Amino acid sequence: MALIGKLATSVAIGAAIFGCLALGLVASERPIPDLRADGDGLNFDVLAGSDVASPNSAVPLQRYSARDGADLGFRRWESGREDLPLIVAVHGSGWHGQQFSTLGAALARQGLGDVIAPDLRGHGPNPERRGDVDYIGQFEDDLADLIAQQVRPGQRVVMLGHSSGGGLVIRFAGGAHGYNHSTQITDLLSGRNGSDRIGPFTGNAAFGHTDRMQDSIRRCNNQSLCFFS
Repeated sequence: MALIGKLATSVAIGAAIFGCLALGLVASERPIPDLRADGDGLNFDVLAGSDVASPNSAVPLQRYSARDGADLGFRRWESGREDLPLIVAVHGSGWHGQQFSTLGAALARQGLGDVIAPDLRGHGPNPERRGDVDYIGQFEDDLADLIAQQVRPGQRVVMLGHSSGGGLVIRFAGGAHGYNHSTQITDLLSGRNGSDRIGPFTGNAAFGHTDRMQDSIRRCNNQSLCFFS
């Protein structure tokens, strides 16, 4: 009986310690401000003071109509030239096209191309259903609709993706819309010695600085369609 009593006491003490630790962790986790706007979706106005929303590169959100009639957003930076490619910059999961404000403005200003950056369906300031699509492949259909409405006849297309956006542009290249272009899939890699090179897609992360991207776009400008991820 004495042994059983000691075991029961040990179990009780252990449970009490565990309970105290759990309550302490719960009490220490203070709530963070809710980013959701009063209406549906996230309020991206809280990002206005960040580097993403640089006043020198911010452009208004424009709208385009997808094949199902959905009203979707995109931003565009104009190069002012007719002989340059259309660069389609695709953001990562949970983000929006304004992440490319600095890069898009720099690529257009320095004569690399016209740049468009969509807010993918379910993303951006006020989507119909946040983070949701109707079917697998709808992102690709939306991109095809945007490109068809923005590209000039004969204009080359360069697609650039960040994070999951990189995977999306690769799926776009190998999917139903890939037949529209002769496709070159490339990945921007940093060499061990600090130099950059263009090589076959390996699934690695892509780019860091605008000058690297400029050089790489120049080197693939002879292709009808290039992909960076």
